[in-house]
Amino acid sequence: MNKLKTAAANVLTVVVATLLSLVMAEIASRYLYHVEIAHFVDSNGKPTDIRLNDPELEFKLKPDFRGGQIGSEFQVSVSTNSSGFRDNKQFLKKRAAHIGSSASATPLFLDGVLKKIKLS
Repeated sequence: MNKLKTAAANVLTVVVATLLSLVMAEIASRYLYHVEIAHFVDSNGKPTDIRLNDPELEFKLKPDFRGGQIGSEFQVSVSTNSSGFRDNKQFLKKRAAHIGSSASATPLFLDGVLKKIKLS
């Protein structure tokens, strides 16, 4: 029983020392190497948000946005099209028409297959 307590104490010591070392390393790295969180700017350089609230999707991108995203290590230009996509293509707002249903087409297809089998 004494060996079990000693082994448990050793494992606990290793776990605590490892966690303490990781916490100290995290604090030191944040203090020594500060990374700025990237943010969006409009075409005039004014900070802005590229997202719009959307009840179905949670958010969507602003249509026709021109600006950039700036971080401590990078700067990129960002643009969206009239539909709010980050693409150069402009999409037409068409709706697909569906006439009938697959349930109504299935009996016609099976009827033709059955007639062909009977003719053979």
